[in-house]
Amino acid sequence: MNEAIFSLLKRHRWTLLTIAIAGTGIVYRIVLWQMNRGLFIDEANLARNIFERDWLQLLQPLSYEQYAPPVFLWLQKAFTQSFGYSERAFRLYPLLSGIAGVMLLAQLLRMCLPQQVRWYPLVLFATGAIYLRYATECKQYMPDALVSMALLWLALKTDIRKILPFHFAVIWILAGSLAIWSSMPSVFILAGIGCYYAVQLWHTDIPFRRWAALITTGSIWLLQFAAYYLAILSTQIKSGYLQNFHQWYFLDVIPAGWSGFTHHNWLVIKGLTEQMGGKLAVSLVVNLLLTMAGLLYAIRKRDARIILLAVPGLLLLIASMMKSYSLVERLVLFYFPYWLIIIGFGLQAFYEQSPKWLYRIVLAGIVFTAVKANKISYLTTHPLTLENVPVCLDFLVEHGITKDHLYISHLAEGGYVYYTQMHPEKERWASLRGAQLLQWNTSWDTLFSKADTTTGWLFTSLGNEIQPVLQTAEKYLTISRRSEESDAKAYILAPK
Repeated sequence: MNEAIFSLLKRHRWTLLTIAIAGTGIVYRIVLWQMNRGLFIDEANLARNIFERDWLQLLQPLSYEQYAPPVFLWLQKAFTQSFGYSERAFRLYPLLSGIAGVMLLAQLLRMCLPQQVRWYPLVLFATGAIYLRYATECKQYMPDALVSMALLWLALKTDIRKILPFHFAVIWILAGSLAIWSSMPSVFILAGIGCYYAVQLWHTDIPFRRWAALITTGSIWLLQFAAYYLAILSTQIKSGYLQNFHQWYFLDVIPAGWSGFTHHNWLVIKGLTEQMGGKLAVSLVVNLLLTMAGLLYAIRKRDARIILLAVPGLLLLIASMMKSYSLVERLVLFYFPYWLIIIGFGLQAFYEQSPKWLYRIVLAGIVFTAVKANKISYLTTHPLTLENVPVCLDFLVEHGITKDHLYISHLAEGGYVYYTQMHPEKERWASLRGAQLLQWNTSWDTLFSKADTTTGWLFTSLGNEIQPVLQTAEKYLTISRRSEESDAKAYILAPK
C-alpha cells in the first residue's frame, strides 16, 4: 500500500508541486486582502471617482490625477454598489484577478514549458511581493496582468492556419475590443499577437482570406485604440503632472556615455528585474542571465512563441524612449508574466544542457534566494500599511479636534474624503467632516503665524512635504501630540 502511494506521488509530483505553489499564492493573496489595510492616496482618489461619477461619466478622463480604463472602473462600481464602499469591496476585483492570474499562469507555463522547469516562474509570481501587493490594491495593475495572460492563452489556443477565417475574426475582434477597453497596456500585447499571426501566415502557402481576416481584425483594434486615445489617453499622456512624476522612468534614447547608461537606463532595467523576480543580488544576476538565455534559446529553436512574448517588451522599451509610457514597475506589471515565461525558456535551456544533479542544486538555491528576497514571511505576518489614515483620524477625534480646527494637506485629501464621506464607518469621524482642505501652494508661514488655538493637521509623507512644514510650524507653534502611522501623519499643534 505504501509503495503504491509513493509511486503515485512520484508519478504526479510535478502536478502536486504546481498545485502547492498555486495554492500558497492564493492563500497569501487572501490573507493580505483580509488584513484590510487603509486605502492610500491613489486608491482613495480612484475611489472618489467611482463614488462621485455615474456609469457614463466613467468614460471621461478621471479627476484627482487618476487614470484607469472604463471596464475596470465599471467593474469596480458594480462591486462597490453591491458590497458597499469598504476597502475590501474596492479591492475585491483586483483580488479575484490575482487569484485567477496564479491559476492562468500555471496553465500558460504548462502550455509553454516542460514540467521540470515551469514551477520556478510560478514561484516568483505566486510569492513575489509586487504581485501580492497589487492583487490586494484598488488599482488596475493586477487586472492588467490578467488581461495580458488571457490574451496570450487565447493566442496559443487559436491557430490562424486551421481555424475558419470568419471565426478567427469574430473571436479576436471581440477579445481585442474587450481588452482595449479593459486594460490600457493591452495594445502592446495585441501588437505582439498581430506580429505572431503575421509570421505564421508569411511562412505558409494559404488563401488570402486568412490574411484578410487578420488585417480586418487588426484594423478594428487600431480604430478602437485611436478612439480610446483621443477620448481619454491623449489628455493623460500629455499631462504635465504625469510627465514630471514619471520622468525618471523614461529611458534615454542616447544615454550620455557609459556613465549615463549605468546611472539611468541600467538602473531602470535593474529596478524592474528586482521587482519581477527578487531584490537580492544573486536573484538579479540569475534572472537577467536566464532572460538572455531564454531569448537566445527560443530564437535558436525558431519558436514562434517568442514573438508573442518578446515583441510587447520591445515595444514597451520603444514607447518609454518616446516618453509615451513610463517603466515604473506597477505600469509594467502586465508584462511580468511574459517575462517569467521567457525566464522559463532560459531555465529549460539550462535543464537540457546541464547534469540533472547540478540543475536541482542550482534551482533550489535560486528559489530560496528569490523567496527570501521577496520577504514573504514578513508580508503575511505584518499588514502592508502605506497610509493608515483611519488611525490618524481616530487620534484626532480622541484628542478633541473638530472640523473647525482641522487642516488637511492637499496630498492627504483623498484619504480624508474617503473615510469621512464614503466609508461604511464614516460616522465614526463625523466630527471631522468639513475641515479646511489646503492647496498645494499653501503659504505655511502665513497659516501657522495666524494660528491662535490648538489645531489638528493631517499629512502624508508622500512628496517629502512633512519635514519642511514641521520646521516652519515650530517657529510659531508647539507640537503637543503626534500620530505617525506609516505614510499618514497627524499632529496637534498648540500656541507657544
